[in-house]
Amino acid sequence: MSGASLVLLEFDPELNAFGKDKSLRDGLSVAVQIGDSLWVANDETISLERLALIAGGKTGPYRYGRHHKQFSLDDYLRLPVPPRDSAALAEVDMEGLDYNDGYLWLVGSHSLKRKKPKLKDGAQRAQEQMAQVNSDGNRYLLARIPVVERDGTYTLTKKETRNGKERTAAQLHGNNQSNDLTEALKEDEHLGSFIRIPGKDNGFDIEGLAVAGERLFIGLRGPVLRGWAVIRKWNSRSMTTSHPH
Repeated sequence: MSGASLVLLEFDPELNAFGKDKSLRDGLSVAVQIGDSLWVANDETISLERLALIAGGKTGPYRYGRHHKQFSLDDYLRLPVPPRDSAALAEVDMEGLDYNDGYLWLVGSHSLKRKKPKLKDGAQRAQEQMAQVNSDGNRYLLARIPVVERDGTYTLTKKETRNGKERTAAQLHGNNQSNDLTEALKEDEHLGSFIRIPGKDNGFDIEGLAVAGERLFIGLRGPVLRGWAVIRKWNSRSMTTSHPH
């Protein structure tokens, strides 16, 4: 959206609430505009949220984001950790979202996480908690989903034929421990030693995504090397993809 626009986002109350005392609107991590639709995601979920942008007011070209619709990524991709129930979702920790050439691209943080200690449990227990390092397997997700225009708005689809060419949802090959990206970076002279370090400890942690033609640019929150941030260029033609179920 151009300029300093102020847009009021209105989420469906039933969809806005998830987990214990949590709301979608309180943890939005990414956003991208496609036409008159705004796509956002909460980094603790496995879904994308679409809002229709409504014109009006003097704050910019749009005043509201309404008609909230939710799209579960499990309907389009083969998640490393499929959802079993709402209380046990392995979050994607989505940190990058972009639209290019009819595809919505998304990326998870690809980061490990260290248990946050609770000091009220005592020093010994805090030390035990800090020793726990694990990952949510769906964080290892780098994928694209075709976007089509239907009934005046944009929606997602598993596959479509455009100009005689089939376009499908696809993702980088991987599992709940790693994918082709992290495996390739293990040999990188700058980043390799940080792959097994939790993101909040200055370990490997994706924070942004931009698509330009056949190249993906992945921005990293960590590691920061002597004050230098890192952007990694990835040629999408070399991606190994697995198609959705």
